[in-house]
Amino acid sequence: MSLSLFATIPKLNGTNYASWKDHVTAFLYTQDLGSILEPAPAVASATASASASDADKGSNPAESLFSGLSKTAQMQSDAKAYGLIFFLVKDACRGPLNALATKLGRQAWEVLQKEYKRDSPSTCMSLRKKFYSISHDSSTSVKTFIKAVLSICT
Repeated sequence: MSLSLFATIPKLNGTNYASWKDHVTAFLYTQDLGSILEPAPAVASATASASASDADKGSNPAESLFSGLSKTAQMQSDAKAYGLIFFLVKDACRGPLNALATKLGRQAWEVLQKEYKRDSPSTCMSLRKKFYSISHDSSTSVKTFIKAVLSICT
């Protein structure tokens, strides 16, 4: 593992999710753990599309979706991803991770996304409303106005 690269990634603090996500995504891909970022494959659809010859051989169609990784290797990768994600989240923001029954990277990624992702339509509308409500008062400095605009981003 590239610890020097790991050390440069800012920890998730609750307000920096967008930039944190970009850093962690890139880092997970460098560690060959990017598969946890993709939605979980649907076993039912994999089963339906399995060929008769695969069924005759006794192979599990769900395993073929993981690029030839054995189930054990997949679980080890998922556990490693969980550990990396866990240490890239500040203690105060680890509540959603601590609530997980199983400690898997894919689940950690999904629960953090659900908790901290802020680009829903209602959030966008709320931010737009705040932005348009700000106006520059000529009796105050431009610096104050810029601070007010930038405060929307945090």
